[in-house]
Amino acid sequence: MVNKIIVLLLLLLTAWSARAQTTRENQRFKDALMLLAGMNYTSVSSVNSANPDGRLGGMAGAAYRHYLGKLGWFIKPGFNFSQEGWLHKRLSYLNMPIQVGFDFTDDFNLNLGLQYGFLMTNISDPQGIIDRNNFAILLGVEFYPSNALEIGLRFANGVNNIIKKPDAIVIKDARTYAITFYFAFVLGQKE
Repeated sequence: MVNKIIVLLLLLLTAWSARAQTTRENQRFKDALMLLAGMNYTSVSSVNSANPDGRLGGMAGAAYRHYLGKLGWFIKPGFNFSQEGWLHKRLSYLNMPIQVGFDFTDDFNLNLGLQYGFLMTNISDPQGIIDRNNFAILLGVEFYPSNALEIGLRFANGVNNIIKKPDAIVIKDARTYAITFYFAFVLGQKE
């Protein structure tokens, strides 16, 4: 896990260094529609049982960044399809994040937000134990290596228990978390 995070951080640093050799003149504070593609590492944390190993999955979606004036603040709603899960369990979520962020320089921003996720996987759950709705808090950073490409790293931490009926199984409290590395391809910008 630690090795994967180090590799991701090195990739981000490389992209940021390459960005220093290009210019982004007149691109600051332009709204943008973008397609996202990446991978994530996800699992669940539980207070009353051993936390299971996570798993890698894919992520794809779209987002729209809208600047709130000329100071660098923006709001970014979006949606994405995300493969999540733990151990041998693969779950597919439709996530709808909404982030608020700030461009600290022409090269990167920091953002935070909330995310609603809906479990789309048809799981065998005759007792209705698993909650199909998931809410998470987001924290992220995005780098701008060029006008047409952005690179992001985002952490999502679930705030609700995805076990609806804790008395029915051994695990009483399970909350999801995800670390997502993604590329955002800018399709269009407008002032």
